[in-house]
Amino acid sequence: MTAHVLLDVASGTGVQLLWPFHEHRYAWNIIANLDPWILILLAIGILGPLLLGMVGEEIGERKKQPRGRIAAICVLAIFAAYLGARAALHSHAIDLLLAREYGGQPPLSASAFPSSTSLMDWRGVVVTDNMIEEASVPLSPGKEFDAERSVTHYKPEDSPALEAGQRAAATETLLTYARFPLASVIRREDGYRFELHDLQFPSGDMSPENIFVRVDFDSGLHITRQQFLFAVSPNP
Repeated sequence: MTAHVLLDVASGTGVQLLWPFHEHRYAWNIIANLDPWILILLAIGILGPLLLGMVGEEIGERKKQPRGRIAAICVLAIFAAYLGARAALHSHAIDLLLAREYGGQPPLSASAFPSSTSLMDWRGVVVTDNMIEEASVPLSPGKEFDAERSVTHYKPEDSPALEAGQRAAATETLLTYARFPLASVIRREDGYRFELHDLQFPSGDMSPENIFVRVDFDSGLHITRQQFLFAVSPNP
């Protein structure tokens, strides 16, 4: 149970450890949701003792200790070292993100998200006063982080439609889940469309965790429809 919670905190969208007393989500973001290195390590820990046991039986060796104990200890030690390395790299990536300016503005907060295949490649998200920046953060030797190559998302200007969208029940629910919420308002022929996305998910991410809110208003800013949508949903 403890290992399961640890993995959930280390990856994914976070865990409400203090629910129902506190809805804050705790997320370490040092490993990806699907980490092939962890799967390989677990496969070795499970299959290794079985293969060695089969070889021992073939040569008539008598097993004096429970099968797999040494392998389990070794796998746990390697797993702990792997998490430690990931944590150190994650901290270094955040330090790089916070040490730069973006459009002449200092960062207010930053987070780094891991690649599922590479320890040295991270995706950074930085919040400034009126922007949210997405940047690639390479940590490999010989590569430098370039803040000038970040992708800029401007926060929307205040408007009655924006305020109405932020008050919608669906929006308030998503805000308990979103790490880097970014709203947008589109003027339509029959009213307005408000959307709230979470930039902890990169553009094009089709994972089931990537949920956004869409609220449609008529010209008088009365809600005609509000809904939660997956990134894989069609875009009517």
